[in-house]
Amino acid sequence: MPRTQCTASALSFVLICLPLLTSAHMQMSWPYPFRSPLDPDVSYTDKDYSNTSPLLADGSDFSCKHYQYVANYSDADVVKATYYAGNTYNMTLAGTANHDGGSCQLSLSYDNGETFKVIKSMIGGCPLTLTYDFTIPEDAPASNSTILSWSWFNIVGNREMYQNCARVQI
Repeated sequence: MPRTQCTASALSFVLICLPLLTSAHMQMSWPYPFRSPLDPDVSYTDKDYSNTSPLLADGSDFSCKHYQYVANYSDADVVKATYYAGNTYNMTLAGTANHDGGSCQLSLSYDNGETFKVIKSMIGGCPLTLTYDFTIPEDAPASNSTILSWSWFNIVGNREMYQNCARVQI
């Protein structure tokens, strides 16, 4: 094959596979997390196409990759879902590289990500399915600025922590 055909073929292969790479790991797809590339309301320049990447190993971007701060993301205060205490809802994940599972948690934060209260733990086998039900505790305080966090520690590969967060109303 002439060199130009090889180059064109290689470029075509990369362009075809590129969309697959953007969903390589896992990410929360509902409720839409901060800067989600899946959220149609997030501007192109604000979308984080590496939302599937783990948190930094040194912990410097915990929590929520610091996207919950308006100084880092202008729409950080936009509520993506409304929940009622005592009711059951679901969250969904997207992606293909689940690292044979691991353990996940769903948590709520009322202080913009300084502290979290776990409301559901999925020990082992997470995220092998893409939808998980959870119940907002009956005693959860009402707030229009709560953070719902999905966190995941994988079982296969490097020990990494993944986390996506969404602004929700309780």
